Amino acid sequence: MGGWGEDSGDFLENHFSGVPAAGVHLAEDWGPLEKSLVPSQCGACHPQQFADWSGSRHSLAMSPGVLGQLLDKPEGFDVCNRCHAPLLEQRPFAGGVASPETFREDLRAVGLACPSCHVRDGEVHGPTAGAPTESFPHGGYTQHEAFEGTAFCGTCHQFPEDGRRVAGVLLEDTVNEWMASPWGQREEPCQSCHMPDRRHLWRGIHDPEFTEQGLDIALVSSGRRGAVYSVTSIGVGHRFPTYVTPRVTLTIQAVDAAGEIVARNHTTLQRRVDIRLESQTFDTRLHPGETAVAELAWSRSDRAVRVEAKLLVEPDEFYRRFYEAYRTDDPRVAALISEARQETATNTYIIGARSLDL
Repeated sequence: MGGWGEDSGDFLENHFSGVPAAGVHLAEDWGPLEKSLVPSQCGACHPQQFADWSGSRHSLAMSPGVLGQLLDKPEGFDVCNRCHAPLLEQRPFAGGVASPETFREDLRAVGLACPSCHVRDGEVHGPTAGAPTESFPHGGYTQHEAFEGTAFCGTCHQFPEDGRRVAGVLLEDTVNEWMASPWGQREEPCQSCHMPDRRHLWRGIHDPEFTEQGLDIALVSSGRRGAVYSVTSIGVGHRFPTYVTPRVTLTIQAVDAAGEIVARNHTTLQRRVDIRLESQTFDTRLHPGETAVAELAWSRSDRAVRVEAKLLVEPDEFYRRFYEAYRTDDPRVAALISEARQETATNTYIIGARSLDL
């Protein structure tokens, strides 16, 4: 099977179509751990997977900001739920209709969890590794190659062709970006970078070490009074950054002997859209292999003694703007949105710090 997973269409269509249920028809011989469907209970037998998931962004899919919006308009967020909390048991409304007989608050809170991908109607599914047998808890699992291809990830990380577009481009277009990249052409799936050794880490733009590993970063002199700070995307299998939420800023500055900034410049890498997702200001993201530069020049009178450069990564810059503008009269929602504002304003980091003494 290729990295895209072209042979997995029917399985994935059934696995993620509509509002899938994990435990509506649970097997009678399942024990309390299996029937709970709660990740911590899955962790009793799968401690490594649970530990990985607990530190991943998937475990935060039902973030305070998302939950606040769902509480504000619970019947209107089927599209968001499809990826943030896809199971019938996680939705107080399914298809805009109240579903109290199946809704479980303890499952909604965990977001994209173990059963979101692995359990359907009381049957466990997984990749084509190991040797599941009927003697295992929950009767082992049904193997399927779909778990090993990009198409599986694409159910959430690629909008369909008739999905929402801004400036003519799909709002989320990561799989198409991958297909046009060397990784896509070699059919190296998402899992090869984001789930190495099948670890459930899903490392991405929120992870400083992982992000820096995909970039070649350099600061060099340019003439007698100039410098260039460059960032080349060498290990990213799609646009850098992908999607509309992050902003990455290259900053270069010259300082004098007192540490005062005497010259400064920056370059922004972002697909900048408005908070209503209606218009796009610019798109300066890097294609695989592409380089961005921030150039700096200063005069003799500036008396610069050192050049400093860094890469500021704001993984949720769009969400920060969105939550700053969000207004509600519901105190429960207001508290969650306030928490989201705090989170998105503080989860920034710096990588690629370089300096040159003059």
